[in-house]
Amino acid sequence: MTVVMAAAECAPFAKIGGLGDVVGSLPQALAQEGVNCIVLLPRYAFLNLHDSHMIKRGSFVVHESKTLERCTLYELRQKSPVRYLFIDHPLLATNTIYHPPTGAKPVETRYARKFSFFSHAVVEAVQQCRLQADIIHCHDWHTALVPTFVDQLAVLKNYPFTKTVLTIHNLGIKGLMRRDALSVSHIKIDSTPSLLEDYYDLDDKHLNSLKLGILSADAITTVSPTYAKEILTHEYGSGLESFLFRRKRDLHGILNGIDTNFFNPAHDPALPKTYSVKDWQKGKCINKRALQHALHLPEKDVPLFGMVSRLVTQKGFDLIIEVLQALLPHAQFQLAVLGTGEKTIEQALRSAAHKHPHSVAAVIGFNLGLAQLIYAGADGFIMPSLFEPCGLGQLIAMRYGTIPIVRATGGLKDTVQNNKTGIVFSRYDTGSLARALLKAISLYGKKKSWYTMVANGMRHDATWRRSADEYLSLYRSLL
Repeated sequence: MTVVMAAAECAPFAKIGGLGDVVGSLPQALAQEGVNCIVLLPRYAFLNLHDSHMIKRGSFVVHESKTLERCTLYELRQKSPVRYLFIDHPLLATNTIYHPPTGAKPVETRYARKFSFFSHAVVEAVQQCRLQADIIHCHDWHTALVPTFVDQLAVLKNYPFTKTVLTIHNLGIKGLMRRDALSVSHIKIDSTPSLLEDYYDLDDKHLNSLKLGILSADAITTVSPTYAKEILTHEYGSGLESFLFRRKRDLHGILNGIDTNFFNPAHDPALPKTYSVKDWQKGKCINKRALQHALHLPEKDVPLFGMVSRLVTQKGFDLIIEVLQALLPHAQFQLAVLGTGEKTIEQALRSAAHKHPHSVAAVIGFNLGLAQLIYAGADGFIMPSLFEPCGLGQLIAMRYGTIPIVRATGGLKDTVQNNKTGIVFSRYDTGSLARALLKAISLYGKKKSWYTMVANGMRHDATWRRSADEYLSLYRSLL
């Protein structure tokens, strides 16, 4: 079986967030199951992939409305069970993955245009360069038009109806384009039923890339079973719940994993002291002291909670800021936060750190070494998310023996077992988070119970093995 993964991100080449981690890890796990995996990416200018690092695998033509655009397909020279191919064209050779040109309107820019062209180019590359794909697996809105182009080109060029899978990582960003983009992208209004429906509906004269993918793909996945159920509701569906409900039989929730070789406290070079589930107590103690020292927090034996996150409301920081004000005068604990995001949240965290310098440390920015030290040195890891499609932080935290305190939503609900591997609360409000933190503080004083929970978390299977098996079963069901 040959599976072509098409995405805007893939670690280690081009990564902004969790999408890059998934597309970097899932193909490797599938390859171990005997799948022939090919990853297709744009050849961004910032990749610095010199021709000497690449093998030219062919050239192909993308038929736009008034021009024939010639693209070149390159393969990275490397020893890997996964093949990494890059589509080279001036429209894709940007210096950033996502940012539109300065001053341009987001729905009218090369930003959306770029990924429409990339989706078209993926289908042409598969056929013209004879990649022999059984499945094309696309990710998020950036490649959500791939199923539409598969259907259109099957009609216009007699290409095969290659089976497609769309994985939704972030339902909130839909890839809106003005309808007049059709004339540029050579998308035929009447080529597929889904395109006809999206064109003639009333969503403000925009085409919705993600909606088209939902309506056109042979199967749809999200990154956790609970999130697959949540997005069928008005609360979580982001305006697409009715279309997702129509495809309910084809919608699957498959949990993400993490790269357990990279996220491994027994071999992590960023840690002052490595450790495993057999000797974690000494290791975490040394790392906690190092973290406190690095953040200028008093080196004392109180619960130290960590957060490595985008500083946005979705991640529950409105609750965090209110809870800090309520608990810090009365409870003994410390908080270490690392991340960037909304300016109001950044400023609120700076203010909390200034007001409580012995209890709160806020580092606005990102530092991979410090992130690893927080995972290893903290006692608990807080994720009070409003919604969380999967979440990787809780998986990394458990791997490092740090107890997650999470809200029961999306992948957090699916991966953290209350009172066994972490502390889980349900309601999205200040009181519920405060009670969960007070429970963690109390549990910290009961060493036997705390140690049992730490060990349970470290033994949690966060590998990609089970997820790869589920994807493989899904692929087989389509063929």
